[in-house]
Amino acid sequence: GEGDVQEGEGVTLVRPRMRRRKEGHGGQHALGGKPHDPSVHVDSNPVTLSADSLRTYFNLPLVDAARKMGICATAIKKVCRKMGIRRWPFQALKPIERRLQTLQEKVDAAHKLGHQPPPTVTKEIQALNVRRELLMTGGAGAKQNMSDASSDD
Repeated sequence: GEGDVQEGEGVTLVRPRMRRRKEGHGGQHALGGKPHDPSVHVDSNPVTLSADSLRTYFNLPLVDAARKMGICATAIKKVCRKMGIRRWPFQALKPIERRLQTLQEKVDAAHKLGHQPPPTVTKEIQALNVRRELLMTGGAGAKQNMSDASSDD
């Protein structure tokens, strides 16, 4: 295993394992081993994860989120699966966020000219916000086809 994982009510306690290398910083996916400087203390206190605490990192790639939380990506994946989140949503959120930004720019441009944005744009923004919310909560309908929301461009 990638460390001890203990479950409670909606909260999971993960104990990091820092034994990948004897010394060094580790690669992209590893947390690294013992620091070069023996006076530096490696903090391996348990990390408490809940669905809400995980959501704050959904805007980051899994590896970056793992590094910030101080545990390995595999432990996060295991916790996510137990919480009903099948995939780390970062890759699915990126295109939604980009499209929302583009549509918001259209809305802002229309308001600057004193016009109302086209109803299709408003409708698409609402649909994308629903999809984003589904991804953020680990909802099952999150993999809906993108063409449903953006067919009227």
